[in-house]
Amino acid sequence: MVAILSISLLLSLFAAQLTAHAESRKSQWPAEQRAEDQSQSITPEDGNEPTAEQKQYEQPSETAFRKEDSESVADSEQRIIVKYINGASIEQIRSKLAAAQSLEQSWELTNSGLGVMKISPTADLEKAIAALKQDPNVLYAEPDYKVQIASLPNDPRFSEQWGLHNEGQPAVIDGDIKLYGTVDTDINAPEAWEITQGSDNVLVAVLDTGIDISHPDLTSSIWLNKGETPNNGIDDDRNGFVDDVHGWDFYNKDNSLFDAGDGDIHGTQVAGILAASANNGIGIAGTAPNVKVLPLKVIGPDGTGYISDIIKAIQYAEQVGAQVANLSWVTPIPSLALEEAIEGSSLLFVAAAGNDLQNGTSNEVRDLDVSPVYPAAYDSDNILSIAAISFDNALAWFSNYGKNTVDVAAPGSNILSTVPARNIGLGAQINNGTYKAIVNNIGFEFINDDLKRLESFKKALQYLKPSSGLSPKILLVQDDESEMPDRINSLLTYQTLLDSTGSTYETLTLLPGEDGPSLDTLKSYDVVIWFTGNATGAIIEDGTKIYQSTNLSETDQQNLTGYLNGGGNLLLSGPMALGGIINSSFMNDMLHLEFVRAENSDDESWIAASGVPGSLYDGQAYDLMDTGIYADFESNDPSITVMNLEIPTVDYAHSGGTSFAAPFASGAAALLFSQDPGENAEDVKERIILGGKPFNALADKTVTGKMVDAYKALNTNDIPGKPIHGASVKGILDSAKDKRDNVYYVYLRAGETLDVSLTGNAGTDFDLYLYDSTAASVSAVAGMVTSSEKINSSTETISYEATEAGYYYIDVYAFAGAGNYTLIKTQNYRDKEAGTYEDSNAALIYTGAWSVGSKPEYSGGTAKQLNEAGHVEFSFTGNQIEWIAFKDSDQGIADVYIDGKKEASPSLYNSTFLPKQSVFKQTMPYGVHTIRIEWTGNRDGKSYAASVNVDSFIVTDAPETFTVTMQENDLGAIYYGDWRTYESAGYSGGLAVMSGSKGDYVDISFTGTRLQLLAQLSPYTGGEATITIDHQPGTAQTISYKGEQKNQVPVYDSGELSNGLHVLRIVNTSPELYSSISVDALIVTKATKEEAMLEPVTIIQEYYPGVVFEGVWNTSISRKYSGVSAKYTNVSGNYVEYTFENNKIKVLGEMGPNRGKVNIYIDGQLVTDAPIDLYSSKYKYRTAIFESDILEFGKHTIKVVNAGEKNGQSSGTYTSIDAFLVVGASDDGFSTE
Repeated sequence: MVAILSISLLLSLFAAQLTAHAESRKSQWPAEQRAEDQSQSITPEDGNEPTAEQKQYEQPSETAFRKEDSESVADSEQRIIVKYINGASIEQIRSKLAAAQSLEQSWELTNSGLGVMKISPTADLEKAIAALKQDPNVLYAEPDYKVQIASLPNDPRFSEQWGLHNEGQPAVIDGDIKLYGTVDTDINAPEAWEITQGSDNVLVAVLDTGIDISHPDLTSSIWLNKGETPNNGIDDDRNGFVDDVHGWDFYNKDNSLFDAGDGDIHGTQVAGILAASANNGIGIAGTAPNVKVLPLKVIGPDGTGYISDIIKAIQYAEQVGAQVANLSWVTPIPSLALEEAIEGSSLLFVAAAGNDLQNGTSNEVRDLDVSPVYPAAYDSDNILSIAAISFDNALAWFSNYGKNTVDVAAPGSNILSTVPARNIGLGAQINNGTYKAIVNNIGFEFINDDLKRLESFKKALQYLKPSSGLSPKILLVQDDESEMPDRINSLLTYQTLLDSTGSTYETLTLLPGEDGPSLDTLKSYDVVIWFTGNATGAIIEDGTKIYQSTNLSETDQQNLTGYLNGGGNLLLSGPMALGGIINSSFMNDMLHLEFVRAENSDDESWIAASGVPGSLYDGQAYDLMDTGIYADFESNDPSITVMNLEIPTVDYAHSGGTSFAAPFASGAAALLFSQDPGENAEDVKERIILGGKPFNALADKTVTGKMVDAYKALNTNDIPGKPIHGASVKGILDSAKDKRDNVYYVYLRAGETLDVSLTGNAGTDFDLYLYDSTAASVSAVAGMVTSSEKINSSTETISYEATEAGYYYIDVYAFAGAGNYTLIKTQNYRDKEAGTYEDSNAALIYTGAWSVGSKPEYSGGTAKQLNEAGHVEFSFTGNQIEWIAFKDSDQGIADVYIDGKKEASPSLYNSTFLPKQSVFKQTMPYGVHTIRIEWTGNRDGKSYAASVNVDSFIVTDAPETFTVTMQENDLGAIYYGDWRTYESAGYSGGLAVMSGSKGDYVDISFTGTRLQLLAQLSPYTGGEATITIDHQPGTAQTISYKGEQKNQVPVYDSGELSNGLHVLRIVNTSPELYSSISVDALIVTKATKEEAMLEPVTIIQEYYPGVVFEGVWNTSISRKYSGVSAKYTNVSGNYVEYTFENNKIKVLGEMGPNRGKVNIYIDGQLVTDAPIDLYSSKYKYRTAIFESDILEFGKHTIKVVNAGEKNGQSSGTYTSIDAFLVVGASDDGFSTE
């Protein structure tokens, strides 16, 4: 059943609008008036009460689904709209209707001259209308037609696309289990399509795996390079790419946009979500079904690729005119080259936030604010980063997030989309006019049904029989390695099959690895049947080498080639009959077959095959024993080789991930570019962000707390509307239409003045309104901050000074009349340049009940304080801001925002009064910025209240600085003595090291121009340390760790240093027993932005499940170790192994007087020229005993082996393993998410 709205109701609304004299101006509307509720009341389907398990996904009053097979009472009503002359009434007219028409009810539409008559469902509607038209009081009569919600496409699986249109239908169906969606947790695609379904002039580049461009739901959506002639081997358009008719494969460096052997599933799914054809009667509908997809393959079969290829693909996309680039992949490595390519591009980049379970070391996904992945975490104006929301309006369990990093969410769980449309090829028949052959990749012995096995064998034998019709002379070659363990002896099966056909044959049995019959032997037979069972090749040792044989040796291939070219006929049977020779001339040129992929026995089970239409097995179906070793092939010349057995695959599949959320947003962006081709990437990003749907589940997980809403982003008649480029904009309005508003948005800084003037055609009465960022719709007064409503005029002006920084919405409203208008706006902001701005300065905009205090110790003599909800905003021009406040026992914790992003939550507490304290200081790129200090209500430990205060702000034009944070366990830190590791959420990075013994010291190597040490202060146990730089006595400073109990306190600042490598030495010089010093983190200032690009490090402790120890290893527990424990062994040959996915790794261990030597292997290859000596006269903890070269990005395995050797001074051969550090390096791979 489709929800309906009667024409009579619509007409009553229209009529009310036409009577302008009776209509209230917007500013007079009731405060509670809101936008019209377009939601529908839908009741659960009979007999399908959700289970308790399902109800956890259900939202009361929101979750529902449609009743499809019943008809409501309203569906059977017959109603007539009647327009009558002035002075007449519905009562006069109803008496004219004959009793036979069974009039049931009538009513008037107020102030419209219209009436509605409801007649019996069994009455003749046409006769009733004809009778009414005979009445002289009636101007016209017509059926009260029904209208329906925005039309839905006819794609048969559209109902499964909850991300486009969520009516509460089951989003997951697994047998009897159904998990229901939450109504309207979608992007409102049908409503958006009423505005636009996209333009074929809009191009979205999909930088991903390949795309099956022949998929029936994608063929009409793929870009066509009109400057290129297909398959002529010429670069017709001279762009450097030959035959790039539909895009380019940067991974394989050719124009093969779909490689079945590579899988290329992911890109095909992304393309379907983005732009699958709509209303074509098949499959699904894409988000932007009329735009074009540009396939740019940058990811290979292992799900990774190279940043350098991405950069080339970006350049290509720009060259051919793309507007959007979909990036459904991530890399943990911040590549400056990639960032520059993105920021230098005009494209809008839609980037997936990723699905990251911390490399298997945690069950929690990443907070990108803390542990970023890229490109989603780049702070670029043309990147829109996307998290995944589930069908029940919760953040998807697998989705990364970031309150300051991830912009919006989009549907990402159980998403239906296109997958490659080709079937899996398991058999082929070959006929080139000289020879015939059959390749039966399933093996007859693995067909479960005896009768069907015989039937299929007979068909094969009949195909191969000589044209003479005489019984063929047959050679049966047994090559199944049945002498080996785990091999199946299939001889009896084939002998039984041949006997059942009455054939005469001779049998030749081969030993594992043995060559088959000679060419002369083969020539004496009409048909050769060569079967391999489940043989996969044998390990052969011939006295000179050890190798694995193939079922068909090179000699066999040569002999069979000669046999076939001489007119022979071959039946090759077995899952691995062609194993190991997939690139051979015999397979590619004689059999005309190409290997696609092997069965993945971990994730799939090939247990059924069907005959290919038109082949010798047409109409047949076979149940198979799953060997786990089947292979998929395809013909490279269909005129010779025809596939005859296949596993049909579905053309659509459900998947989840942020990579499938991104194309929903890319599609919404494409619709916006289709609506307004003149908009730039930043505009489109802004409209998507401002037009999102808010959900509580996203409030702390994304910048906006919203999901993508394509309709709201497109709807220029309501908030957010469109940006205004330049000082003016022209438009058209008509008060007689249902859309009577045109909305525009501007961004205002606190204290900035907006002046707007409106002029319209004579005879029009257009009004002007301004709404602030709290407004949800211009169909309500909530959020309206000022207005101009002159009677019978369209000359309006408003002026407004913003009290808060944010987006404001200008609404031009047609109160009466129709015509053109011109809107002119100016923004005036008096820049707050470098200087000190006291709390009383007018540039500081306060919200809330701030009180003024006076003390001579305050800067300027006064300060403002707040102890309830509120904030202060200050906009300035510069590149450094400092907040000055006082501290005392009544102060709490504040949140500090810069340009809308939370940067810090400092505490203003101190047990005694401290005036003029620098609470927050930050450097940023030079320009206009806004700082916002917000009361949180949070106390700090012993504080009596949660107040916050402002004494002054200091704006400076400081030189730009670039800093990085080094943690206490950085490889540059070498500890001597009894240092111990402690864990606390209050420490930077969660860990800190402490020393309680006088004389302990640490040397920390760093590169930069300045260093600040963060440590813990303690009023009772705080000790004393002497710090030097580069071992120069003149740099020595003694610092105290005594003070009020606090963490992450800056206890030391090196001052300016020359740019280069330095060594910081911290020596425990505490004069008292039971005193301690600590190292929490170091803030290092770098000379350039490039130097500040950190190599991300993932610490893998030795106790993580992925770390495998072979032999006897003992565990040592000590806070001196990285993870408070380490494993050690003194047995030669014992080893530890870890498999990682990146391109660099380091090994932390312990050196000492009883340590021996180790060998290091990576991917099975010894990478140390000589064993690494771990001897040291003193114990050294958390030492980097090995650091790899930069490897090819991907999976690698490192093995550390006790060599059983030692230095002559060492007292033992112990090896100690503390942790592995997986480190990223430049220009490396990324992975799909």
